[in-house]
Amino acid sequence: RMPELSAALAVESLRMLDRVAARRNELAELYRRELSQLPGIGFVEVAPGARSSHKDFSITVDPTRFGMTRDALRRTLASRGIETRAYYDPPCHHQTAFERFHDRTRPLPATDMLAARSVALPIGGHIDESVVAEVCETIANAKQLV
Repeated sequence: RMPELSAALAVESLRMLDRVAARRNELAELYRRELSQLPGIGFVEVAPGARSSHKDFSITVDPTRFGMTRDALRRTLASRGIETRAYYDPPCHHQTAFERFHDRTRPLPATDMLAARSVALPIGGHIDESVVAEVCETIANAKQLV
């Protein structure tokens, strides 16, 4: 069940979905183009033939190749007023609410690695190219800004 006002807002939002998703895809491509030059920065890949709304735009930070950890990068970005998110950290198998669903004798190294390295960058209809450029420049110069 949904109140009528909520339903009306949802219907109107669906009319904007393609335009909003296209804009987010443009911003995601700009991030990829700028950040792909940096060693140690990885991206979530969209499967061939699939589409993404890019509700979030996450990168991974390899601390050895990039020269700093994801958390150090987040602190550097925050010091410049750039908000990020560390989604999926801690991963479900480390959360008390889900511990009964995971056999702790079976490690999940890929999940743990991604949880420690992933960071979501600013993206959305309110973000313009200058914001993406500032984020990318800050990431490129992060080691010098510490």
